[in-house]
This record gives sequence, structure tokens and C-alpha cells, in this order.
Amino acid sequence: SAIASTTQPKTKTNKKLERDYWKNIIKYHIENKIQKNKNTINNADANAAISVVEESSIIDLTFSQTLIDLGNAQLRCREHGLALKSFKQAVRIRRKILGDSHLSVGKALDRVGLACARMGSLDWALVALSEAFKIRFDALGPWHVDVADSLNNMAGVYLRRNELIEACEAYEEVLSVRRAVFG
Repeated sequence: SAIASTTQPKTKTNKKLERDYWKNIIKYHIENKIQKNKNTINNADANAAISVVEESSIIDLTFSQTLIDLGNAQLRCREHGLALKSFKQAVRIRRKILGDSHLSVGKALDRVGLACARMGSLDWALVALSEAFKIRFDALGPWHVDVADSLNNMAGVYLRRNELIEACEAYEEVLSVRRAVFG
């Protein structure tokens, strides 16, 4: 693109235009690629968008949410590696802005865990899901649906790792929480 390849000095206006350009690229991918589930998302555009944000140091939560949305679209397109990259960038942004124990960090870590699980990186999936569970548990208490969702995701990883006792215990706890929440 003309904006991305310009050699002009980066003023605040140019940085804003460039950031807006990449946000629109990501928005395009989210809106259009979900509808075309089997198509691939342009890796160069996603990588460039991430590097523009890092270079400009204009990092905000809206961009972080866009990365989560992009990652979700990439998961639906079965592009698990790209999704993982998007989710990890969202985690970094949220940690920087909100701190390590914020619920938004837990949400992003949950997505990291799901992407890792789908890639077959079950050890890393469990690490991310465990941290997401701890953040959610500490913030929301044991009787919240988001806590149960994180635990349910962990149980799925235990099952795939053939850790059947841990999987059964986790699923039983999920059932307890969901019964308490939903009746």
C-alpha cells in the first residue's frame, strides 16, 4: 500500500493514518473471511498491522479487541498459527495496558490456549488455560460461567493428553458450577 511503503518521516498524522489503514485491513478480514470460511487470511497484512502498532507505540484496547476478532476469524478458517499470533499480541497489549491479572488478559489467554490446543501444542495450551482460569477465578470467584468455561477448556486438554482422572475431575467441577449458575 502507498501508506505502508511511504518513505516520508512519520508524523503523528502519518502514524494515525497508517494505524487506521491497518485497522481497516483487519476489519475487512474479519468481516469477509468469516463468510468465506475456507479462504486464507493474508499473512503479510496481519504481520504488517502488528508491526505498525508496535513501532508507533500507539497501542490501545480497541486494537487489542480487533486482534482477538481477527484471531477468532483465523481459527474459523483453520489458520491456527496465525490465530495464535494474533491472540498472543492481544495478550501483550492487554498486559501492558491493564496489568497481568485483568479479566481481559484472562479472556485473551483463554483464546491462546484454544489456539494451542487446536495446533496440538497441549502443554502450552494447558499453561495458557491455567493462567486464564486463575485470573478468572481470582476476579470472579468459583461460581461464574467464565470460570467454568476456562475449566471446561482445560478439561478438554486433559482429555486429549489422556489424563483421564484430571479430565473427569475438571468436567465434574464444570457441571457443578453450571448447575449452580443455570439451575
